[in-house]
Amino acid sequence: MKTKTLKPYAFDVSEPIFKSCCRVYVNMTMDDMITRIKLKYPGFNFRKVANEDAGAYFFWFYYKPTEQNYPVLWVRKFNWLLAEQAIFIHELAHFIFYEARHKAILKSEEFFCYMLEYYTRECWRKLKKLY
Repeated sequence: MKTKTLKPYAFDVSEPIFKSCCRVYVNMTMDDMITRIKLKYPGFNFRKVANEDAGAYFFWFYYKPTEQNYPVLWVRKFNWLLAEQAIFIHELAHFIFYEARHKAILKSEEFFCYMLEYYTRECWRKLKKLY
């Protein structure tokens, strides 16, 4: 079986109703992701997670010049395997809980379900460009 080279890819996904957005990085090391963020946001300072061997991670950072929070979802390797999709959705759930706290919509099951469906569909649509 021929294996495909995993192309590094970064994209934004935004949702119009609750006006949320997340930057997604796939198929790159954490250091590569940090380097890319620093190019766009000079002064970005990231403390690596305790488990530096993590295969995926959700975080957000505050960028003082724009006075905004920027949510980021990073997945080291994504090649449509079921396990990789599950890891991606796990991190996507962290993003949705972040949005729920940020927008004070903590008690709405429908919010979580809608956001998970919307962001999964949009991420898959963008990731299909890779393969």
